[in-house]
Amino acid sequence: SDFFNVIDSNGKRQMIVVESDSSPAGQELMPSLDINKRHNGYKFITQTAFKQALKDTDPSIGELAILSDLASDEAEATGFAAAISEETKEHVWIVMLYDIAKYDQLLKWENKIMHIKDQDEAGGQNKVMAAKSFELFNTELSGSGLAIRFPKTVYNVNKSEIYSCIEKIGGRAVIKSPYGRLGIYTITNSEELKEFFDANQHYQKFIVQSLVESALWSTELCSEKFYHIGIIPNCNNQTFVNDLRIMVTTDEAGFHPVTIVSRRAREPLSNYLPNNSN
Repeated sequence: SDFFNVIDSNGKRQMIVVESDSSPAGQELMPSLDINKRHNGYKFITQTAFKQALKDTDPSIGELAILSDLASDEAEATGFAAAISEETKEHVWIVMLYDIAKYDQLLKWENKIMHIKDQDEAGGQNKVMAAKSFELFNTELSGSGLAIRFPKTVYNVNKSEIYSCIEKIGGRAVIKSPYGRLGIYTITNSEELKEFFDANQHYQKFIVQSLVESALWSTELCSEKFYHIGIIPNCNNQTFVNDLRIMVTTDEAGFHPVTIVSRRAREPLSNYLPNNSN
């Protein structure tokens, strides 16, 4: 999961989750805790969550494979393949899906089994499922004092309804495609929204999420929005947005931390709303 350190409209510090994925990149950036364990977190995940998922499968029905899209880090795919092959003593295929949107229409998941389809139907909705899981978690634990904080998120938004949806959540947002790692669009003005509509989109429904922005961009803070704190200012009094990525794995014994990495934006957080969100 990826976290931002933010404040709410009352100035209270919060940690919020902006996105979760089943297997995010970042392990190659994590220093090894044991120089004798060359596969680092890749093997740990293989020994826990992966073997847990495979324990009831019949190895005679097929071979193991890593499916990876063009946006994925090659080190992640090969790292997992090497760790899985060494742990299972089996050959592991690496399958590159160069046009993930195209293949998403051909892959269908049912009961954790991937089926190859010959019809143009919608595939699995990974980002939608991850986002909705936050709401389900909060509903189940309502009243306990434990909750996941995340930006206001609207799911399954038709392409024709995106403009009105962004207006309702303050005029600035992040649009996410339901699949793939590159389908994220930051919208801060009409030109960027036009670029999104002009792009060749493969989907008709999207996720629209309220943009986490600078508190200086608005004259009045909104109760439903979060605002970046950034890191400690440098000698030029500039602060930078950063995130924190935490990766965990699980087995019968419980949850185990695998990776903790942080990334900093290349440019400082502007005191005014820029013309281009990049």
